Amino acid sequence: MSTAVDISVELLESPWATTFYNLVSTAEEELLVASPFIGNKPLEKIIEIIEDRQSLDSVYVSIVTNLAVDSLLQGSIDIAALLHLAQSIPNSTITYLPSLHAKVYVVDNKAAVITSANLTNSGLVVNHEYGVLLRDPTLVSKVRTDLTRFASLGNKVSLDTLAALTQATQELKATRQEADKSIKTKLRAAFEQRKEAAKLELFKCRP
Repeated sequence: MSTAVDISVELLESPWATTFYNLVSTAEEELLVASPFIGNKPLEKIIEIIEDRQSLDSVYVSIVTNLAVDSLLQGSIDIAALLHLAQSIPNSTITYLPSLHAKVYVVDNKAAVITSANLTNSGLVVNHEYGVLLRDPTLVSKVRTDLTRFASLGNKVSLDTLAALTQATQELKATRQEADKSIKTKLRAAFEQRKEAAKLELFKCRP
């Protein structure tokens, strides 16, 4: 949903997925994304749109994100989905930028979105997010330049590294699940012991 302010600026309210994907469908040269959290559904939709337009070889997709370990393990960043996008779109770049907090989306020199929303299904559809859509060429060019500068501060992540991170994340998640099960089992055992001890004390108090 968008509320028009003037020709070059729109206020974006949630949900704004339709607006975002419509913008992606207009990309002829470049789609630039900065988002700390990234989910599977938006990335798969981006691939689908670019494939349908037969633009896999002509549109450059640049994603800047923060590949923090906690985000990978909690699923705030779907590393497997990033790997799939990098494999599906030959002309793409994934950049790791620690401490990234900005959520910015730029399509060619046509449009730029500055918003509170991450590139996740929650950010596009579920959460109460707010932002602005800019179409003024001068402003869009400035945002594009700044976002490109942001990307230059980070490190590009190779396909091999993305694959290694995907495997490591999957293994760590499995290890954590086992650890959680073990901890829960121990806590349950400790609880049962204390419950039995409490029952014994109550029995002693019986008249």
